[in-house]
Amino acid sequence: MPHYVREYLKTVFTFATKAMFVFFLVLILVMLAFAQLFRQSQQLQDPQHYRVQGTAERKVTPDTIYLTVGTRVEGSDIVAIQTEANNKINAAVKAIENLGIPKENIRTSEYALNPEYDREGRDITGYSVNIEVRVTVEDATLEENKAGDVIKVASGNGLNEVRSLSYEVSNREEILEELKLEAIEDAKGKKDAVADAAGLRLGDLKSVEEGYYYPYYDNFGRAETVSDGAAAAPSVQISPGQSELSITVTLVYEIL
Repeated sequence: MPHYVREYLKTVFTFATKAMFVFFLVLILVMLAFAQLFRQSQQLQDPQHYRVQGTAERKVTPDTIYLTVGTRVEGSDIVAIQTEANNKINAAVKAIENLGIPKENIRTSEYALNPEYDREGRDITGYSVNIEVRVTVEDATLEENKAGDVIKVASGNGLNEVRSLSYEVSNREEILEELKLEAIEDAKGKKDAVADAAGLRLGDLKSVEEGYYYPYYDNFGRAETVSDGAAAAPSVQISPGQSELSITVTLVYEIL
């Protein structure tokens, strides 16, 4: 056999040997990784833990109302429509402040000036200004109906579209903490009853898992138009109604 053939076969054999070594090394590493994942999954599904759920709920009445009022001003004179838009904002904000709403709870949330084009989309035929004012009504009650008064005076001063309306409970976190303790007590009561009936002997509490549900009502995107000059009309009655705040906790105990 020629020398160059022997050298070629030797090179091929050496390369094949190294390739096989790398292949088996990678295979071993993959098997070790799968073994580790399997052990972890077994730990997560460890039957030596007892889980019990507790719940607590409460009816709450939202006391904070967020609403956005606005309008659209159109015309061919860009300065004139900006002046008109500014006048409407200033008049509406002043009227809302006169209701006792703090200045920090009133802000211009949108002021957009845009050109208007013809059907072909080439020539500018005029301009439009879209304006919005967002108002936060705190300590809202059905008797005072401040949100309805805000809509009334805003529309009376040119902001005749209700762009959004939503409700919230101001002390939600405080209520959730109270409900969490109630849910834990509920779970503890179930734990003793079920464990005794099943003949289980429980050890230490290993973990506490929690989740809560609170509906957030938002009519965003439903712009309702109120006729101009509505300042003389009665206020719109705004009633957030009641909603249910609930929390669920899961106590995880060790089984001895």
